[in-house]
Amino acid sequence: MCNPTTGSPTITLFQLRSNYHTLLNPHKLSTTEKIQKISRDEKLRKLIGQNGKKKYMKYFNSDLVSEYIIDKTLNIKTNKKYLWEK
Repeated sequence: MCNPTTGSPTITLFQLRSNYHTLLNPHKLSTTEKIQKISRDEKLRKLIGQNGKKKYMKYFNSDLVSEYIIDKTLNIKTNKKYLWEK
């Protein structure tokens, strides 16, 4: 995938955790070929977008983020493991 701010190819955390890198790299495709494949395949783009949204809402929803901020601000000990603390 291309980083929208710099234009450089990067692999996102969601791609690594959801195995999109294996889906898009069956024969060691170059980054350019991957981008071209995604841009031609609307179903694949929608699937990646839907799955990315689901994962984002699961791990980074506003309730989790606000709970984390409150816990850290007030030094509340919790057993919860947040994805961004790994």
